Amino acid sequence: MAPVLTRRRIFLIVYVFSVLLFFEACLRLAVRHEQFVLKLYSDDNERFWRLWFAQRARPDDQAVFYCHQYSPTRGWSISPNLRDVHCMPTHPDKFLNTNAHGLRGRREFAYAKNPGQQRLAVFGDSFTFGEEVSDDETYLAYLAEQFPQAEIMNFGVRGYGYDQMLLYLKEEGVKYHPDVVLLAFNKLDLARDRLAFRDAAKPRFRLNNGQLELQNSPVPTAQQVMAAEPFQLKMLDLLSLLATKLHGAEERRQESEQLAGALLEEFDRTVRAIPARPIYFYMPVLEELRDPSPDLNREETLLKNLCARLHSPCIQLRPAFQKSGKKLLSEGHWSPQEHRIAAQALGPGLLSR
Repeated sequence: MAPVLTRRRIFLIVYVFSVLLFFEACLRLAVRHEQFVLKLYSDDNERFWRLWFAQRARPDDQAVFYCHQYSPTRGWSISPNLRDVHCMPTHPDKFLNTNAHGLRGRREFAYAKNPGQQRLAVFGDSFTFGEEVSDDETYLAYLAEQFPQAEIMNFGVRGYGYDQMLLYLKEEGVKYHPDVVLLAFNKLDLARDRLAFRDAAKPRFRLNNGQLELQNSPVPTAQQVMAAEPFQLKMLDLLSLLATKLHGAEERRQESEQLAGALLEEFDRTVRAIPARPIYFYMPVLEELRDPSPDLNREETLLKNLCARLHSPCIQLRPAFQKSGKKLLSEGHWSPQEHRIAAQALGPGLLSR
């Protein structure tokens, strides 16, 4: 009987292995198709973003980074010295310029500050950068109109989480010795801090006994990511994505909120050490723009409590949009109209005139 059992076990093992191998092969064919990958969409799972990156299979193509370049410390940064380029696929008529250090606009800023001149450094994601609008249509461009004697610097980068904003502040922002540092906080950036891959590979922090520990740095290049992709089991990717969709959302949300708190505490300490004045504002996006509730939502409350803990000013912008009486966009990025409303609400008290 023993040889028969052994043959059955061998047959079963071979059969299971063959089925798994066939399933893996089918998945590898499926992920080559854009529509299949998009059906797996999860903003909260780095495996989706890696599959989406690999599906495009153009790691050196400008269309992947939209006028951005690889950064070993932050994952990606805006390319410097761009002149009137049109690299926003959804709004090809909009133009983009950057200075020698990759800040949006043509204006150059020396690290050394002119005596008596005020400087405002603003950190954020694609909304601050000004995705889908031209240089002169961002809320920072409108703020510059209110404060023509001040130097207002746009450190916004598309796809950034608070982890990358912190690193950008430490690497570049502190060199400019700003008087005020403004951070744009919105709900979309919270999940990004947990990920080591988003638009491309990126750094991330983990909390260890309450202390931030940097991981995935230096960040792998696009070529390294693509070279490793054939060895990534697509079955594990699929299982991970299914698990993300089915359970654990609240636990991941709480983890993101805790991590954001630690990152903003370090951001605040870094700003005060410049020394400069930190200010935070909540940036309403998507459906929040049409929310008429007078009560703060979960993310607005999170920022309010963080600011209280840091003893730093906190500005809630949603009331300004509610009072504007304008028809507001609830999909995609802000239009010039939303940028102007934000600038008008932020301007008073931000800098002395």
